[in-house]
Amino acid sequence: PPTPQPPAETAAIRSQNNQSLDENGLRECTRRMFAGFPGLLALQLNKNSIGRVEADTFANNGRLQQLFLDNNLLTDQGLHSRSLRGLLGLQELKLSRNKLQTLPRGLFADLGKLTLLDLFSNQINCIQACISASLSAVSTVLIHACYLIEKLLVINIKEYAFANLSRLERLDLSNQNLRSEAVDRHDCLLN
Repeated sequence: PPTPQPPAETAAIRSQNNQSLDENGLRECTRRMFAGFPGLLALQLNKNSIGRVEADTFANNGRLQQLFLDNNLLTDQGLHSRSLRGLLGLQELKLSRNKLQTLPRGLFADLGKLTLLDLFSNQINCIQACISASLSAVSTVLIHACYLIEKLLVINIKEYAFANLSRLERLDLSNQNLRSEAVDRHDCLLN
């Protein structure tokens, strides 16, 4: 018997819920770009030239579960502390292959359901305690292979950096030059 096909309206809904804007030459993400997609579940913005995600860009996308911003030009200055505000349902955040060294304080404030944080191949040079403040559901953190130009960075891992990650199952810090440093537990992984 032939395989049943989903109705046309189901396919249209599925395409609206999962958007791939990979390799589109995008330079920034603004709130207006995604405001008309409140039911968006997955958004792929890989391999663009995104250097800035403005505050409240995803304020109307509380159902979004996956946000992939791999292979862009994001720097510390390109992320606002409220760039990810409103992403209450986000489960996977991929920021790999950017130029991030630290992350703004409060960036993860609304990400209480996040289970995967991928910072692979950035220039992360300090991991401090508040990474865990909002991310208690995280089970996987990938921070491996963070290089600056051709030099391996010294990664400072602050005391209590992962203290509240009670569900953490995988922490990948491979290919690093690690150094532990005790500091006030209220210092933040992020700026």
